[in-house]
Amino acid sequence: MRDFDALRRLLGVLVAAGVFRRDENGRYDPTPDSELLRSDHPQSQRVLLEVTPGDEHYDAWGEIETAIRTGGTAFDGRHGHSLVEHYRSHPTRDARSPTQ
Repeated sequence: MRDFDALRRLLGVLVAAGVFRRDENGRYDPTPDSELLRSDHPQSQRVLLEVTPGDEHYDAWGEIETAIRTGGTAFDGRHGHSLVEHYRSHPTRDARSPTQ
């Protein structure tokens, strides 16, 4: 079973962030800003998203399909616990300084 509501919410966030736009027919299209996420773009910003939040965040993106299908979170799916629980169990890392 797929969770289309979760997918709609994810796309809505990406529209609000300027990564996609939604046309009058409800289809989603890339924006010029999303081109900067391509690894082959001469001014690519992709690496910033891959390293800034920390590996625990990046690894969670591997579970995005499961999160969309189930309505759960990708972080929980990847790590077996919430982001808050993760930082509680890893006190040397926190959301303000992800590269510690």
